[in-house]
Amino acid sequence: MDDIFHILKLLDYEKEFLVKNQFSYQPITRFADVTDLSRPTYFEESNDEQVTENEEDLTQSTDLEEEDEGMNLNVLSTLSYNIEDPVKSILSSKTDKIQWELEDWRSRLSQMKDSQAAIDLAFPALTAKLSHIRTEIDKSLSLIKSRDKYLNDELSGMMAEFREINVELGTIKQQMEERGNQMTDSLPLNRIKLASGNLEKALRGSKVQTAVLENILCSALLARDPAREADSLMKDFEKVSTQVESQTKGLPE
Repeated sequence: MDDIFHILKLLDYEKEFLVKNQFSYQPITRFADVTDLSRPTYFEESNDEQVTENEEDLTQSTDLEEEDEGMNLNVLSTLSYNIEDPVKSILSSKTDKIQWELEDWRSRLSQMKDSQAAIDLAFPALTAKLSHIRTEIDKSLSLIKSRDKYLNDELSGMMAEFREINVELGTIKQQMEERGNQMTDSLPLNRIKLASGNLEKALRGSKVQTAVLENILCSALLARDPAREADSLMKDFEKVSTQVESQTKGLPE
Protein backbone atom coordinates (compact mmCIF):
# COMPACT_ATOMS: atom_id res chain seq x y z
CA MET A 1 0.00 0.00 0.00
CA ASP A 2 2.86 2.43 0.74
CA ASP A 3 4.38 1.79 -2.71
CA ILE A 4 1.07 2.44 -4.46
CA PHE A 5 0.57 5.62 -2.47
CA HIS A 6 4.09 6.76 -3.40
CA ILE A 7 3.45 6.08 -7.11
CA LEU A 8 0.19 8.02 -7.04
CA LYS A 9 1.94 10.91 -5.36
CA LEU A 10 4.60 10.95 -8.08
CA LEU A 11 1.93 10.98 -10.77
CA ASP A 12 0.24 13.95 -9.08
CA TYR A 13 3.55 15.85 -9.00
CA GLU A 14 4.13 15.06 -12.65
CA LYS A 15 0.68 16.33 -13.57
CA GLU A 16 1.22 19.58 -11.65
CA PHE A 17 4.59 20.10 -13.35
CA LEU A 18 3.10 19.58 -16.80
CA VAL A 19 0.22 21.93 -16.09
CA LYS A 20 2.60 24.66 -14.84
CA ASN A 21 4.76 24.36 -17.97
CA GLN A 22 1.65 24.26 -20.22
CA PHE A 23 2.79 21.02 -21.75
CA SER A 24 0.42 18.96 -23.86
CA TYR A 25 0.87 15.73 -25.78
CA GLN A 26 0.35 15.93 -29.55
CA PRO A 27 -0.46 12.87 -31.61
CA ILE A 28 1.95 11.85 -34.36
CA THR A 29 0.46 12.43 -37.83
CA ARG A 30 1.75 11.53 -41.18
CA PHE A 31 2.41 14.39 -43.56
CA ALA A 32 0.76 12.47 -46.36
CA ASP A 33 -2.55 12.52 -44.47
CA VAL A 34 -2.52 16.26 -43.71
CA THR A 35 -3.92 18.59 -46.32
CA ASP A 36 -3.36 22.26 -45.60
CA LEU A 37 -5.43 24.37 -47.97
CA SER A 38 -3.69 27.59 -46.96
CA ARG A 39 -0.41 26.41 -48.37
CA PRO A 40 0.23 26.66 -52.14
CA THR A 41 0.32 23.57 -54.17
CA TYR A 42 3.54 22.51 -55.79
CA PHE A 43 4.39 20.02 -58.36
CA GLU A 44 4.43 16.49 -57.14
CA GLU A 45 7.84 15.18 -56.30
CA SER A 46 9.12 11.78 -57.05
CA ASN A 47 8.43 8.83 -54.78
CA ASP A 48 12.01 8.60 -53.56
CA GLU A 49 12.05 12.22 -52.40
CA GLN A 50 8.73 11.77 -50.53
CA VAL A 51 9.99 8.64 -48.73
CA THR A 52 13.17 10.42 -47.60
CA GLU A 53 11.21 13.44 -46.33
CA ASN A 54 8.80 11.20 -44.40
CA GLU A 55 11.67 9.30 -42.81
CA GLU A 56 13.35 12.55 -41.75
CA ASP A 57 10.12 13.81 -40.19
CA LEU A 58 9.62 10.56 -38.29
CA THR A 59 13.18 10.61 -36.95
CA GLN A 60 12.75 14.22 -35.80
CA SER A 61 9.46 13.41 -34.02
CA THR A 62 10.95 10.35 -32.28
CA ASP A 63 13.95 12.44 -31.16
CA LEU A 64 11.62 15.06 -29.71
CA GLU A 65 9.61 12.41 -27.86
CA GLU A 66 12.78 10.84 -26.43
CA GLU A 67 13.97 14.26 -25.26
CA ASP A 68 10.58 14.92 -23.62
CA GLU A 69 10.62 11.55 -21.90
CA GLY A 70 14.17 12.11 -20.65
CA MET A 71 13.20 15.53 -19.34
CA ASN A 72 10.13 14.08 -17.59
CA LEU A 73 12.19 11.29 -16.04
CA ASN A 74 14.79 13.77 -14.80
CA VAL A 75 12.08 15.96 -13.31
CA LEU A 76 10.44 12.98 -11.64
CA SER A 77 13.76 11.80 -10.22
CA THR A 78 14.44 15.24 -8.73
CA LEU A 79 10.91 15.38 -7.35
CA SER A 80 11.17 11.88 -5.87
CA TYR A 81 14.28 12.90 -3.95
CA ASN A 82 12.52 15.97 -2.56
CA ILE A 83 9.36 14.07 -1.57
CA GLU A 84 8.98 13.63 2.17
CA ASP A 85 6.94 11.05 4.00
CA PRO A 86 3.45 11.10 2.40
CA VAL A 87 1.71 10.71 5.73
CA LYS A 88 3.64 13.68 7.15
CA SER A 89 2.90 15.76 4.06
CA ILE A 90 -0.82 15.04 4.40
CA LEU A 91 -0.93 15.65 8.15
CA SER A 92 1.15 18.84 7.94
CA SER A 93 -0.90 22.02 8.08
CA LYS A 94 -0.10 25.44 6.62
CA THR A 95 -2.00 27.36 9.29
CA ASP A 96 -0.21 29.69 11.65
CA LYS A 97 0.29 27.91 14.94
CA ILE A 98 0.52 31.04 17.09
CA GLN A 99 -2.63 32.58 15.59
CA TRP A 100 -4.48 29.30 15.96
CA GLU A 101 -3.45 28.95 19.62
CA LEU A 102 -4.56 32.52 20.32
CA GLU A 103 -7.95 31.92 18.75
CA ASP A 104 -8.31 28.58 20.58
CA TRP A 105 -7.45 30.22 23.92
CA ARG A 106 -10.01 32.96 23.37
CA SER A 107 -12.73 30.50 22.44
CA ARG A 108 -11.94 28.37 25.47
CA LEU A 109 -12.00 31.39 27.76
CA SER A 110 -15.46 32.33 26.55
CA GLN A 111 -16.64 28.76 27.01
CA MET A 112 -15.23 28.68 30.55
CA LYS A 113 -17.02 31.91 31.42
CA ASP A 114 -20.32 30.60 30.07
CA SER A 115 -19.99 27.32 31.98
CA GLN A 116 -19.07 29.21 35.19
CA ALA A 117 -22.15 31.37 34.86
CA ALA A 118 -24.37 28.33 34.29
CA ILE A 119 -22.87 26.62 37.36
CA ASP A 120 -23.45 29.73 39.51
CA LEU A 121 -27.07 29.84 38.43
CA ALA A 122 -27.74 26.15 39.07
CA PHE A 123 -25.69 25.83 42.29
CA PRO A 124 -28.30 27.00 44.88
CA ALA A 125 -31.01 24.64 43.61
CA LEU A 126 -28.54 21.77 43.37
CA THR A 127 -27.26 22.31 46.93
CA ALA A 128 -30.81 22.18 48.30
CA LYS A 129 -31.58 18.98 46.39
CA LEU A 130 -28.31 17.36 47.42
CA SER A 131 -28.84 18.22 51.10
CA HIS A 132 -32.34 16.71 50.95
CA ILE A 133 -30.96 13.54 49.33
CA ARG A 134 -28.28 13.34 52.04
CA THR A 135 -30.83 13.53 54.86
CA GLU A 136 -32.95 10.83 53.21
CA ILE A 137 -29.91 8.55 52.85
CA ASP A 138 -28.96 9.04 56.51
CA LYS A 139 -32.50 8.14 57.61
CA SER A 140 -32.58 5.00 55.48
CA LEU A 141 -29.15 3.93 56.78
CA SER A 142 -30.26 4.36 60.41
CA LEU A 143 -33.39 2.28 59.74
CA ILE A 144 -31.33 -0.45 58.09
CA LYS A 145 -28.94 -0.57 61.07
CA SER A 146 -31.79 -0.83 63.59
CA ARG A 147 -33.49 -3.62 61.63
CA ASP A 148 -30.23 -5.46 61.27
CA LYS A 149 -29.67 -5.33 65.03
CA TYR A 150 -33.23 -6.54 65.73
CA LEU A 151 -32.87 -9.47 63.34
CA ASN A 152 -29.53 -10.45 64.88
CA ASP A 153 -31.06 -10.44 68.36
CA GLU A 154 -34.03 -12.52 67.25
CA LEU A 155 -31.96 -15.06 65.34
CA SER A 156 -29.16 -15.48 67.88
CA GLY A 157 -30.94 -18.39 69.67
CA MET A 158 -31.78 -20.08 66.40
CA MET A 159 -28.21 -19.73 65.23
CA ALA A 160 -26.94 -21.38 68.43
CA GLU A 161 -29.34 -24.30 67.91
CA PHE A 162 -28.29 -24.55 64.32
CA ARG A 163 -24.63 -24.80 65.34
CA GLU A 164 -25.43 -27.56 67.87
CA ILE A 165 -27.37 -29.50 65.26
CA ASN A 166 -24.45 -29.19 62.86
CA VAL A 167 -22.12 -30.59 65.52
CA GLU A 168 -24.44 -33.54 66.17
CA LEU A 169 -24.75 -34.21 62.47
CA GLY A 170 -20.99 -34.22 62.20
CA THR A 171 -20.62 -36.82 64.98
CA ILE A 172 -23.37 -39.02 63.48
CA LYS A 173 -21.73 -38.84 60.11
CA GLN A 174 -18.41 -39.87 61.60
CA GLN A 175 -20.02 -42.84 63.37
CA MET A 176 -21.74 -43.97 60.20
CA GLU A 177 -18.45 -43.79 58.33
CA GLU A 178 -16.76 -45.91 61.01
CA ARG A 179 -19.54 -48.52 60.86
CA GLY A 180 -19.33 -48.64 57.12
CA ASN A 181 -15.60 -49.22 57.35
CA GLN A 182 -16.20 -52.01 59.85
CA MET A 183 -18.78 -53.65 57.57
CA THR A 184 -16.40 -53.57 54.68
CA ASP A 185 -13.53 -54.79 56.88
CA SER A 186 -12.71 -58.55 57.27
CA LEU A 187 -12.82 -58.45 61.11
CA PRO A 188 -16.42 -59.76 61.47
CA LEU A 189 -15.67 -62.60 59.06
CA ASN A 190 -12.67 -63.62 61.13
CA ARG A 191 -14.81 -63.60 64.27
CA ILE A 192 -17.41 -65.86 62.60
CA LYS A 193 -14.70 -68.32 61.54
CA LEU A 194 -13.28 -68.43 65.05
CA ALA A 195 -16.74 -69.07 66.57
CA SER A 196 -17.41 -71.89 64.07
CA GLY A 197 -14.08 -73.51 65.00
CA ASN A 198 -14.90 -73.39 68.69
CA LEU A 199 -18.32 -74.93 67.99
CA GLU A 200 -16.75 -77.81 66.09
CA LYS A 201 -14.40 -78.47 68.99
CA ALA A 202 -17.32 -78.50 71.45
CA LEU A 203 -19.24 -80.95 69.22
CA ARG A 204 -16.27 -83.30 69.09
CA GLY A 205 -16.00 -83.23 72.88
CA SER A 206 -19.70 -83.95 73.26
CA LYS A 207 -19.41 -86.93 70.89
CA VAL A 208 -16.57 -88.32 72.94
CA GLN A 209 -18.64 -87.88 76.11
CA THR A 210 -21.62 -89.64 74.52
CA ALA A 211 -19.43 -92.57 73.47
CA VAL A 212 -18.06 -92.89 77.00
CA LEU A 213 -21.54 -92.80 78.47
CA GLU A 214 -22.75 -95.41 76.00
CA ASN A 215 -19.90 -97.69 76.97
CA ILE A 216 -20.65 -97.28 80.67
CA LEU A 217 -24.33 -98.00 80.15
CA CYS A 218 -23.67 -101.10 78.04
CA SER A 219 -21.32 -102.50 80.61
CA ALA A 220 -23.88 -101.83 83.40
CA LEU A 221 -26.71 -103.50 81.50
CA LEU A 222 -24.62 -106.51 80.68
CA ALA A 223 -23.55 -106.85 84.27
CA ARG A 224 -27.12 -106.61 85.57
CA ASP A 225 -28.81 -109.10 83.12
CA PRO A 226 -26.34 -111.09 81.03
CA ALA A 227 -29.06 -113.46 79.69
CA ARG A 228 -30.95 -110.69 77.89
CA GLU A 229 -31.13 -111.00 74.22
CA ALA A 230 -29.13 -108.80 71.91
CA ASP A 231 -32.23 -107.20 70.39
CA SER A 232 -33.60 -105.94 73.63
CA LEU A 233 -30.14 -104.70 74.56
CA MET A 234 -29.81 -102.73 71.34
CA LYS A 235 -33.25 -101.17 71.84
CA ASP A 236 -32.33 -100.06 75.33
CA PHE A 237 -29.06 -98.74 74.03
CA GLU A 238 -30.82 -96.62 71.35
CA LYS A 239 -33.18 -95.17 73.95
CA VAL A 240 -30.28 -94.21 76.19
CA SER A 241 -28.35 -92.67 73.27
CA THR A 242 -31.33 -90.51 72.27
CA GLN A 243 -31.69 -89.29 75.86
CA VAL A 244 -27.98 -88.46 76.02
CA GLU A 245 -28.14 -86.55 72.76
CA SER A 246 -31.14 -84.53 73.97
CA GLN A 247 -29.24 -83.66 77.11
CA THR A 248 -26.07 -82.70 75.26
CA LYS A 249 -27.91 -80.17 73.10
CA GLY A 250 -27.96 -77.67 75.94
CA LEU A 251 -24.20 -77.77 76.47
CA PRO A 252 -22.33 -74.41 76.17
CA GLU A 253 -20.24 -73.65 73.07
